[in-house]
Amino acid sequence: MTEVMWNKWLSRFNADMRRQKRRVLLLCDNTSAHKKFNSKRYRNVHIEFLAPGLTAYLQPLDAGIIRCFKAHFRRAQIRRAIARDDAGEDKIYHMEQLEAMQLAQVAWDSVSVATIVNCWRHTGIIYLPNAESRGVDENLATDDNALNDLQAGLDCLAHRHSHTPQSAREWVESDQQLETEAGPLDEDIVANVQLPCEN
Repeated sequence: MTEVMWNKWLSRFNADMRRQKRRVLLLCDNTSAHKKFNSKRYRNVHIEFLAPGLTAYLQPLDAGIIRCFKAHFRRAQIRRAIARDDAGEDKIYHMEQLEAMQLAQVAWDSVSVATIVNCWRHTGIIYLPNAESRGVDENLATDDNALNDLQAGLDCLAHRHSHTPQSAREWVESDQQLETEAGPLDEDIVANVQLPCEN
């Protein structure tokens, strides 16, 4: 998410709410891209920011849906790598963008309705009667044991190529520290360090 994308989306959303003659409250996480906007420009949308660190508890995607998707994606990726290894290919992990998109579709289709419902329930945003809440790890277990299959694939490749096997959990979570939002623009940095001129 970038500041430009955010403002473009917010403008369209505000226009849509204006056409519907509605005024709405929009709760947002506190990513830096969400911070810069002109509140006077969006008269039909009132924006409030969640306190830092709350998204893991309030966002269903952060409550386990993304992690489950990644487990299924990585499982499909490792199965593909094993098939390429069986075929004698050298670059068993190389993947074109279209292939990655196709694997993503397979992974998303593998995330069960039960996992999605449970992650919504876990956040407490909506009340879903007649269902018991499970933790994130149990969500993964209900989705065809994606982590177990992934670990078996990682172990198989490690054995074939005589190296230490990676942990399936580490493989699923390996990209959590990647930057997911744009850094400040040069103009923003300059504006933040410039002092007003005194006459």
